[in-house]
Amino acid sequence: MTALVTHRGGCHCRDVAFEVDAPSRITAQDCNCSLCRRRGGLLWFAPREALVLKTPEGDLSTYTFNQHHIRHHFCNV
Repeated sequence: MTALVTHRGGCHCRDVAFEVDAPSRITAQDCNCSLCRRRGGLLWFAPREALVLKTPEGDLSTYTFNQHHIRHHFCNV
């Protein structure tokens, strides 16, 4: 099994921050939703228990598409 490391990330304005425990090397995919296609968004899935959201979820904007199964949280700024 690959050892996990803590990846830290967030938005450019620093209003949104998160940490996720994952392998040191991850592979992201091009997201084909209309929002990500415009902004060049990449997609990578992690188990929910591996994610620590440092920003209150209520402070995030949310986008859903198609059948509304996946909620994309993002910074509104």
